[in-house]
Amino acid sequence: MTGRPEAPAPCASPSAVENTIRRVAGAMVLISLALSIWISPLWLALAAFVGLNLFQSSFTGFCPLEMILRGRERRGTAGPAESRITTR
Repeated sequence: MTGRPEAPAPCASPSAVENTIRRVAGAMVLISLALSIWISPLWLALAAFVGLNLFQSSFTGFCPLEMILRGRERRGTAGPAESRITTR
């Protein structure tokens, strides 16, 4: 014992795909809200769709965007942010 409290174990870090999904979902909700203010309240349907998809994916594990992003990883057509990451 060193007298210092032990640091808590770090949470499992989310993968790059999970972070991308969160970013896209957040951006879609914000864009939907802005469009509902400036264009038409019907744009709130997009925010509802994104929210429902996030909700169902928490139970089922099925996320269409994740399938698209994982497919890009396998084919090696990752975007610019992913292509900068190199492993040795």
